[in-house]
Amino acid sequence: MFVGTVLSATLQRKTVTTYRGTMVFSRVRATIRVDRSWKGPLRDVVEVVTNGEASMCGVDFQQGLRYLVFAARESGEMKATLMTSICNGSRRVRWTAEAIDSLGPPSWMRGAAQ
Repeated sequence: MFVGTVLSATLQRKTVTTYRGTMVFSRVRATIRVDRSWKGPLRDVVEVVTNGEASMCGVDFQQGLRYLVFAARESGEMKATLMTSICNGSRRVRWTAEAIDSLGPPSWMRGAAQ
């Protein structure tokens, strides 16, 4: 779980042909500058993937905006990828002192001595 600012968000599409016909899958790969981390990445920049469709719980990542991200490592061939969705609780945040305090102390903060 971390809060960060989206540096870039790229829509990726993949076409798959099956016996039922052709299907197009989309996902968004977002690069995020981590500001605070409560659990998970202890580094400045991470990459996360979400579904490209909001109706499929995809996060609408927009460059320059700040998000609270709940992410988990994917299994199988994508096990090195952090996946997230709005169904996991990831969302855009607007800071207030109360919102920050409700999360408790972060385990990592940008610019803090380690």
